[in-house]
Amino acid sequence: MVIDSSVMNETVATVAFGKETNPCQLVQTADGNTTIIPVVTEPTVKAGTYPMKLAYSDGTAATININVPTDYTIPEARTSLKGVVMQTRVNSTICPASMTASLLGPTGLTAAEVADDGTAVCIAQHEIDAAILTAKLIPEMEQSPTNVCAQLHDVTFNSTEQIGMLAAGVELAPYLDEFGRLCASTGAAHVAVKEGTDAKEDGDNYVYVSLDGRSFIRVVMDNYDPASSPDAGSSPGMAVIVGGFLLIGAFVAVFISAVGMIAAVVVFGAIHQHRAQDGMRKRVKVKYARLE
Repeated sequence: MVIDSSVMNETVATVAFGKETNPCQLVQTADGNTTIIPVVTEPTVKAGTYPMKLAYSDGTAATININVPTDYTIPEARTSLKGVVMQTRVNSTICPASMTASLLGPTGLTAAEVADDGTAVCIAQHEIDAAILTAKLIPEMEQSPTNVCAQLHDVTFNSTEQIGMLAAGVELAPYLDEFGRLCASTGAAHVAVKEGTDAKEDGDNYVYVSLDGRSFIRVVMDNYDPASSPDAGSSPGMAVIVGGFLLIGAFVAVFISAVGMIAAVVVFGAIHQHRAQDGMRKRVKVKYARLE
């Protein structure tokens, strides 16, 4: 419901929807209007007519009826992390009194806002720390040959704010991938391992992910393969040189073999021609006539 505040003598102080004890959210928009967003305890509002009581700043009140034509179920909320603030959001014209933030349980509605396109957004947020992430949100690390990615249970990362990533003692540059995971390239860490400047712990290199300076992920870095290193075994230059020599050697061998065969044919032909020159001419003439 939207109220044009410019035509009112008094501003709306509070609004109650139906029998709900939770006050409605009042959102002031840039055009001077006040959007009233009901707040309910149940996820589904049954179809029907509901009274909405408006209390004004001067102490007066008014009641209007709101019709809900069909059953309305609040959509599923999504939770994301930005810095130390965990926020659960849902686009809905009716807000829930609380929303479940992954495995952290229900979180009370904090605020509501209206997006530029007019969409009402319900928000529940609270601050967390690395200890909560470790204990409640099952942090996991996925490693590929070139990077590492951290993820939380049913929570996406919305920012790299206050996030730190370290591998083999080397600071990494975190970024967000298309799945809302926290990722970083481990190329610099691999260079450190190859050059022996890495910082091992008990013989292993570790990947750390921290929030506000405190780690919530610590796993062994296992995506470095020494066999794929340019310095492992023969260098690419040596491989090319050896390969080149082998190729040249094979070519020479074939060439010598071919020359030997030609020489043998020539010698055999000369001997045969010497023994039966006239007959050879006839046979060669017939032979070429058949080939044509």
